[in-house]
Amino acid sequence: NNEDDAFGHAGVGTHGDYWVSFDGNGDAYVAFMPTVDGCYCFESFADGDVKVEIFQYNDESGEILGYDDDGGNNTNFKLICSLSKDKSYYL
Repeated sequence: NNEDDAFGHAGVGTHGDYWVSFDGNGDAYVAFMPTVDGCYCFESFADGDVKVEIFQYNDESGEILGYDDDGGNNTNFKLICSLSKDKSYYL
C-alpha cells in the first residue's frame, strides 16, 4: 500500500513552508511555518477517516491549538485556525 494512497492529499497553499514525515505507526506529521500572519485552512481529501491536531513547535505546554475529525467532506477533516508568521507548527 502506497503511503500517498493511505493518507490522501494534504494541501497548505502558498503562504508557508511545510515538511511531511511518517512515524513507525503509519501516522503522518506535517511541520508548517507560515510566512504571513493569518487564518489558515487545512483539509484532507482521502478515502479513509482522517483527523488532525495542530500544536505549536517548542511550546512546552503541549497544548492542542486546534482539532478536527469530520468537519470536511465525508470523513475528512477541515481545520481553520489563526497562525503567526515565522512560528513552527505541527499537524
